[in-house]
Amino acid sequence: MSDRSRVALAPGWLLHRYPYRETSIIAEVLTRDHGRIGLVARGARAPGRRSRPAIGPFEPLLFSFRQGGELASLDKAESTGSGYRLTGEAFLAGCYVNELLLRLLPRGDAVPEIYALYEDTLRGLAGDTARSVRHFEGRVLSLLGYLPSLTRDASGRVLEPGRFYRYDRDIGLVPARQGESTEMLLAIASEEYGDSRVLNAAARLFRTIVAAHLHGRPLRSLDVARAIGARGTGSS
Repeated sequence: MSDRSRVALAPGWLLHRYPYRETSIIAEVLTRDHGRIGLVARGARAPGRRSRPAIGPFEPLLFSFRQGGELASLDKAESTGSGYRLTGEAFLAGCYVNELLLRLLPRGDAVPEIYALYEDTLRGLAGDTARSVRHFEGRVLSLLGYLPSLTRDASGRVLEPGRFYRYDRDIGLVPARQGESTEMLLAIASEEYGDSRVLNAAARLFRTIVAAHLHGRPLRSLDVARAIGARGTGSS
């Protein structure tokens, strides 16, 4: 977008919002055509203001804004539907999904596949929460180029039956005495998340990869991911 360009009715989702200066709000949103962007709702918290942006989590929104640097200026946000009423574990999982995108997806990088995946994930969270989260993690890591080959090691050799491998951020999977087995890695590659053992293995692997790319800055919702990964499947 050119400097100070106007965008009208851009489809998107709220990922997070927080106070900005004395009376404003910053909304971090995921849009279909512009990727993740930061929107400033100026004066949204001003005393006596009656009209505030209709921004809510897990509901489809339309954003109108003016771009002018690192942050865009929000003109209007409106809902396009009822959205997804996530409660309990599904709500916590949705918060984790949002934080994962906030931390991994750079501002301004439009990835239409991630946008489509996000809504599919929200739809699935109320059903099979654990499977939906693992599916989302794997697909996002793959789309961002962070997921190594799960069928070949860092040297390009096909994974050997009966061997274990660990993840190395710089080169991929390397043979190790401990780690994930070839059987589990191939099952993760095929997204066989109906198997509780695969769910647990995927949770461990994806958590390791995410941590490596956050450079030691932990996710606030990491405990949520661990709990979801272990629900009904034994320890992870």
